[in-house]
Amino acid sequence: MPLSGPSGEQGQKLAELIKWGLEDHLSGFISITTYDVATEDFTMQAIDKMRLNGTQIILGPLYSQNVKLLEEFIKENNILMITLSNNIALTDNQNIYIFGHVPLKQTMYLNSYLISSGHKDFAILLPRTRTSQNLNKALSEFIISSGGNVISSNYYDSSRSSIEDVIKNLDEQIELESEKSDFSSKPVILISEDRADVLKEILGNIKEHGLDKKAIIAGDSRLDIEFAGNIDLVFTGSSKLFLAPLREKSEALLGIKRFNYLENLAYDLGAMVSTSVGVSYDRENFLNRLKAANYWSGYSGDIRFNGSVAERKYHIIKREGSQYNIINNN
Repeated sequence: MPLSGPSGEQGQKLAELIKWGLEDHLSGFISITTYDVATEDFTMQAIDKMRLNGTQIILGPLYSQNVKLLEEFIKENNILMITLSNNIALTDNQNIYIFGHVPLKQTMYLNSYLISSGHKDFAILLPRTRTSQNLNKALSEFIISSGGNVISSNYYDSSRSSIEDVIKNLDEQIELESEKSDFSSKPVILISEDRADVLKEILGNIKEHGLDKKAIIAGDSRLDIEFAGNIDLVFTGSSKLFLAPLREKSEALLGIKRFNYLENLAYDLGAMVSTSVGVSYDRENFLNRLKAANYWSGYSGDIRFNGSVAERKYHIIKREGSQYNIINNN
């Protein structure tokens, strides 16, 4: 993981969560060592240390460029790597397994469920970035091809005034559409936002305008944040998110009440690997367990490997205030 530099704080947290996953599901003895790959020089130093230590499995790195720096080393030494990257092209190296995930897949699954449940009218709410137009295009095309309708696409800056204006306009759009088309079921406001502080501002404005009563507020698992307002949310996730032990541990040791999706992913990586190692490491037995046909229940979804790439199934979760209910678990 990058343990220093711009991504150092995130890398340290993810490394710790992988370690937690390993330790919490340990049956035998394994040696865990963390290396900094924040720069090319650090990565080369890590390779020397791993060669000396006889490393058998590498968990991480997070970024494709770091994986590529390690490719020759793992191929020459027949080492397995399970990376948090979602770059499927990396599987050209048969020793590399992809544990990362494209967040858009969660949203597509959620949209399919909502449309099949009769909610066909969508308003898309996105941050204004260099990729937002492409994301909006992908979401809109999927919604329309699935039998839905895009009422509007709305872009905001991170400033309070921008968010206030966008939510006010969105409220007016939904009111106008309801007068014209008489919605047979509630429309959906689809949110895609990484930043918890910005998301809180958005939800606060939605609450202020009463949009949570006029529409379904939906998104992927990033939507599940600490928020003081009593607002109903629908998002993708896992039933394991309801289990107290990991939440209590993370709050006590890291001060975190809820993990974001990548943090859940990191914990699951450690847990699934530790479970697959069993009492002692044998490469063939390990890979047979890792690639078993049954789904493994994780915090980031139900997981199994299809070849060298992890695939996931999600639950659709409705959060009403502080209460969580699974409304679909196919």
